[in-house]
Amino acid sequence: RSVTLSWDRDVIEFLVAKGYSKKLGARPLQRAVERHVSVPLARLFSENPGRKDCGLKLVVADDQIVVESN
Repeated sequence: RSVTLSWDRDVIEFLVAKGYSKKLGARPLQRAVERHVSVPLARLFSENPGRKDCGLKLVVADDQIVVESN
């Protein structure tokens, strides 16, 4: 699809906070990435199947990761 994805440090910090637990360490990190990044991106592309050649940016807003168009 030739999509460029970017993010800022807030997104990394958000994922680290959501993907770490004292008991399990960083094992929940993969689930956090899936839940907060992969699923929203999949929804965006399924709702807009013709979307290509674009730039997208991940940002943290209202305690969630939001996908914005560049």
